[in-house]
Amino acid sequence: MDPAQVIDEDASLFEAIALVARYDYVLVRATDKCIKGIVTSSDLSQQFSDLAEPFLLIGEIESLVRRLIHGTFTVEQLQEVKDPGDADRKVTGVSDLTFGEYIRLLERPERWESLKIKVDRAKLLND
Repeated sequence: MDPAQVIDEDASLFEAIALVARYDYVLVRATDKCIKGIVTSSDLSQQFSDLAEPFLLIGEIESLVRRLIHGTFTVEQLQEVKDPGDADRKVTGVSDLTFGEYIRLLERPERWESLKIKVDRAKLLND
């Protein structure tokens, strides 16, 4: 039988990840030297999912917004909404805009209408 893998409760998550990857689990020791719990690969998978999901969703939303805008506006219109404090940045297409600049682009009702979608502009841009 292999000896148990144990880390202190204040050890870094990266130390736990390395041990779990190698041994499939790690026991967690409290400051009073008692075993406080166990961390498994399932626990790490769930933690990763919980941390990564919001970023993945934002990326997916941004990708959908880019596809919606692509080909609808001229380069000049895209350049008009560029952050004035970022004068040196080049805007040659939709992928050069920030999320805030997408909002600035679509705030004008006539631009929103050119998308030809049935979504309430004010609700989407304010929520």
